[in-house]
Amino acid sequence: MRILRVEEPLKLKGDLVRFVFRIYQGTNGKYPALEWVKKKPSTDDFEGFRKVYEPFLEFRLG
Repeated sequence: MRILRVEEPLKLKGDLVRFVFRIYQGTNGKYPALEWVKKKPSTDDFEGFRKVYEPFLEFRLG
């Protein structure tokens, strides 16, 4: 396995949100914990997940 540095990580944001949502579904909403969210989205609500996770991901990648 190789690790590559990405020059513009924000370009991967969409792929990363979809990947983390699959993890969210697989852990039945346990990971990521989304502890800053008052009402967590259901595990079948991608748009709800995207709305709460995407700003966090932008912050982390920025």
